[in-house]
Amino acid sequence: MARRYISVLLTVLLFCGCNRAEPPVDIGEKETVVLDIWCEREDWDIVTELCGNFAEEHRGKNYAFSLDVPPEDISAALSGNEEVDVLCFSSDITEQLVSEGLLLPVEDKSQRVDMSVSAASCNGTQYGFPYAADTCVLYYDRSKFTEHEVSDMNRMMSKRLEDTQYSLAMPLYEGIYQCAFFLAAGCDIPEECCSEQGVFAGEYMAALTASGRFAAELSSGDIKAGFVDGSVAAAISDIQNGEAIKSTLGSYCGVAKLPQITLSDGRSVQLGSFAVYSLTGVSSRTDNAADALLLAEWLAGAEAQRMRLSELNIAPVLTELCNDNLLLKDYPDVMVLLEQLEYSAPLLPYDQMEMLDEAAEELCDELIEGIDTRAELMDALVEFRDTCTVADNVLQ
Repeated sequence: MARRYISVLLTVLLFCGCNRAEPPVDIGEKETVVLDIWCEREDWDIVTELCGNFAEEHRGKNYAFSLDVPPEDISAALSGNEEVDVLCFSSDITEQLVSEGLLLPVEDKSQRVDMSVSAASCNGTQYGFPYAADTCVLYYDRSKFTEHEVSDMNRMMSKRLEDTQYSLAMPLYEGIYQCAFFLAAGCDIPEECCSEQGVFAGEYMAALTASGRFAAELSSGDIKAGFVDGSVAAAISDIQNGEAIKSTLGSYCGVAKLPQITLSDGRSVQLGSFAVYSLTGVSSRTDNAADALLLAEWLAGAEAQRMRLSELNIAPVLTELCNDNLLLKDYPDVMVLLEQLEYSAPLLPYDQMEMLDEAAEELCDELIEGIDTRAELMDALVEFRDTCTVADNVLQ
């Protein structure tokens, strides 16, 4: 296999394996293995250090590593001429990569969050090592809401806040956020969005957008600006936007799992969320399968997850770390994210999310324009379902 060392501008080369305290070993005495790795640029420093540690731990061979940013279309690249041994990817493309025969199965000896393993598996076989989790949480201004108040959205929306335009903001036009209400109502998406449970979720969203105190169209940047000027009191967002929010609110920044809502049938239910997991896997075209599998597991191990938590504020998925309150006490938004994971569902495959986002945007527009009758709501929900399933019934 042809290896790329400096053919890409941002490629990094690491040659490791020699103990500096001992005389160097003649490279001819040991097999040399070069492993190409795809990972996001913000992860390079961590992966570089982890690769050095891996080579020190596995001194029976001389290891060299090259790092590159994953191509935009990983599936097409792996199917074409791109060569890689170990790749980092998100769980929403696991099914596609497996169906096209592009990943090797893995044997995971670690205990990880059950849903992360499910997200890395197809038909009962695991194809990646999960190392991170992400879902949305609630950030709020503690000068405007108490911890008790943000546990219930009805309570939040009924509180009158002077000089504050919006009690709550969230990008309702994005499927990953809008489906929080359908998940809370107990709907399979999109099949049951026209069911009685789906109508309950739709009624709640309609009342929310009609309240005048809910911002359904603010982007991440708009939400931060809203916290700056005081027009937003709370927002549902991902924790990658949390650093900007925390820098804005300072000591007044609070974080919590998503609130409960009360549906028109009287049930109080917890808002759900979609969760996405980051995985390491091995290309089925690798010439160094055994070494690549060892490295993929190493890059998703306990040391790696601790480093990402410490340096990037990324939630771990190893159960030993998720249950370590002493470790997590300095990462309140990560602790809340892990709590929210209990009410989450795996993010749908990428192509399905594209259709879901289109449907969510259309439904959001109708909610903002105003839905006055149950018949109008049902029509909107039918349109939502049909938009999700129009392309070869991708969600069916």
